[in-house]
Amino acid sequence: MAGVSRSTASRVLTSHPRVSLGAREAVLGVIAETGYRPSRLARSLVLGRSSLVGVVVPSISTAFYAELIRGVEESLADEFTLAIVSTEDDEQMERRAFARLHEARVAGLIVSTFRHQAQDLFPQDIPVVFANRAPREPRHSVVTSDDVHAGYLSTSLLLQQGHGKIGHVSASLELPTSRRRHEGYMRAMRDAGIEPSPEWSRSGKISLGFGLESGQRLIEEQTEITGLFTDNDIVAIGVMEALWQVGLSIPRDLSVIGYDDSSLASLTPFSLTSVRMHRKLMGELAGRLVKEAIHAGHPVDARDVVLPVELIKRGSVGAPRRKPYLQASPRRRSER
Repeated sequence: MAGVSRSTASRVLTSHPRVSLGAREAVLGVIAETGYRPSRLARSLVLGRSSLVGVVVPSISTAFYAELIRGVEESLADEFTLAIVSTEDDEQMERRAFARLHEARVAGLIVSTFRHQAQDLFPQDIPVVFANRAPREPRHSVVTSDDVHAGYLSTSLLLQQGHGKIGHVSASLELPTSRRRHEGYMRAMRDAGIEPSPEWSRSGKISLGFGLESGQRLIEEQTEITGLFTDNDIVAIGVMEALWQVGLSIPRDLSVIGYDDSSLASLTPFSLTSVRMHRKLMGELAGRLVKEAIHAGHPVDARDVVLPVELIKRGSVGAPRRKPYLQASPRRRSER
């Protein structure tokens, strides 16, 4: 109908630059007139691969992964459809997710959860990109944030404020992100000539409940730490809530730093100092890398992209408290 060859029409549909203006206008005119839409199924049969890209994340309910998925979608939506799977950080669910996505013959995989280290779970013929989390020695491209520097920056700020007894509350150190942040924390402390006590660190699930429980334990144990670096804003807010419930205040009784710089961090009740990372950009870059590998049609060299982080200073960090131990205050919570 447009008076051009099939290959020219195909190039217009895929936004290929090598098409004359006249041919492009003719094809687009017919598309507008007929309401034509390409068949993704037919395209999959011709190319020998589906138009699906699997995205495996630990949760779809957190702001971090919602932003990451948004970035992936923006870089792939013109050509691919996302098959998003949440594993709830469970290794068996993770394995099942990879198996099902392989059965669906996805064109590529973006993996942001990795409880195990068995990279042979990924078939050789499917491009894989790790985003945020990755195995210790990845065989595929990786997009991460500079978590070691984030841990170092956060701990250094507390040290600069005069804190010497600094704690770290994190997710399981089996997770690569938590392990790297803990490494940054340890480096900063040792560079300052301080060997942290094992009692100053604690790990568990990334949740408000875990943060609340951690804060309650700090109070019950009358901890000596005066500053705290946490793995996540939600955990940090849980710790702060535990202190508020017994009449303590932030940062007078405990300085707290979070991670993610979520929308909650900037709210007035929290005013949480937090590490800002580029969540959406991480997803965009992961999407571009997997698209590049899909179009190459053969294994490509793995790339390691590390995004910078920024420490956003707010009101949750101050000078160390004067009393040696954290003790509940008789003040009512409403007086905070």
